[in-house]
Amino acid sequence: MEPPDGMVPSDPGDGARGGDVIELLTAEHRELCTAFAHLCAAAFEDGPRDPGVRPQAERAVAALVRHLSTEELLLYPRVRGARPDGVVDRALVRHRELEGWMQDLERLTGSDPGFGHLLRLLADGVRRHAAELESDLLPRFARDATEEERLRIGAQVPAARSLAPTRPHPGVPEAPQLKALMTPWIGVADRVRDFLSQRGG
Repeated sequence: MEPPDGMVPSDPGDGARGGDVIELLTAEHRELCTAFAHLCAAAFEDGPRDPGVRPQAERAVAALVRHLSTEELLLYPRVRGARPDGVVDRALVRHRELEGWMQDLERLTGSDPGFGHLLRLLADGVRRHAAELESDLLPRFARDATEEERLRIGAQVPAARSLAPTRPHPGVPEAPQLKALMTPWIGVADRVRDFLSQRGG
């Protein structure tokens, strides 16, 4: 069974209108967890040769890449400045793990037996990412930031998402200044590749 279109967000959350950044990112976590759970169910129920799973997985990967990029550009530099205790570094370890699995997934076709296994790893990794941020990093940020700051950062989410890459790039430097400089150009290159390959996102 192919997962319904509504279960695989091309642009998760409610970032088009902005809002409290904590609420936006938490909503994206819920949508991404649901999307990958439905992909896993479709992949294992119908077998790895289901032609509908691959394009849906590409859309889910693009949404997850945009989500992680938005966190790294807008949230993590602020948290690192207020909490230089390794909480951001731990979150980035999870990001790199997810990016590695997404990159591996890109190399496979929907008929590869390893495709469903990687979807399962990603689904579990997304759940862990959401649980870790919502139990530690986001509550710390909520205590440190004013409502005005949360809304100000939330208002930047639509622009950050529109410039974000749609494909995993584990080799991008983690330094905030370099990432802010490189991300828009990587995002443009990804969208050109998406257009040429007719990939949805």
